[in-house]
Amino acid sequence: MTERRTKCIQDPKTGLWGKKRDYDAINAVLKINAVYNKAPMPNRFKIAMTIMDFITLDELYPHVTCQYNTFFEVKNILNNIDRFGEEFKGEREKIVSTLLLRAPDALRATIKKIRPFKKSQGSFSYFPDRSSEISQGASAAVPNTPEGDVNATGICSSGIIGNIYAALDLTEYTVPRFGKAEYNRFFEILDQKRNK
Repeated sequence: MTERRTKCIQDPKTGLWGKKRDYDAINAVLKINAVYNKAPMPNRFKIAMTIMDFITLDELYPHVTCQYNTFFEVKNILNNIDRFGEEFKGEREKIVSTLLLRAPDALRATIKKIRPFKKSQGSFSYFPDRSSEISQGASAAVPNTPEGDVNATGICSSGIIGNIYAALDLTEYTVPRFGKAEYNRFFEILDQKRNK
C-alpha cells in the first residue's frame, strides 16, 4: 500500500499554505513558522494582511485560541523579520504601519469575538458554551459544564492583550492591568484571610 501525499504550497496571494482560508489555515501558519528559525519566511506582508482580514471577519471562532493565535502569528512574523537584520527593516515598517491603520477594526472585532466566551462571574470558557474538559491530554474540568476555566481566562485576560501589543509593535506602551490600588487590595485580602 502506498501512502498518497498531497503537495502543500504557499499561496503567494494570501501567504497561507494550501488553498483554504479558514481557522486551520491560520493555525497552520503558526505551526509552519517554527520551520523558519533559520530562514526568512516568504510572503510575510501577505500573511500579516490575510491574518488581519481574518481577524475582522464577522465569523465567530469555535474556541478562544483562534483569536490568540492570529495575533500571536503576526508577532511571530515580526520576530522572523528581526532575526534577519537591517535588510528587512523596510518590510517590517510597512507591516507595522499597515497593521496600525487596521488596528481599530481588529480590536473591535476581537472584543466581539471573545465576548461569547465570557462568563457572568468574569472568567472565560474555552468554548462559548462550556469549559474544556481535557487540556494537554489531562482532565481539566467536569465535562460539559458551562463555566470558565483557567486556560481560557488566561488567554482572554492577558494572552491576547500581550499578543496585540506585540503584533502592533507597541509593547513599550503596555498599560499595566493592575496598579497600586489592586496591589494594596490583594494584600488586604491576604491579611484578612490570615487573621481569621
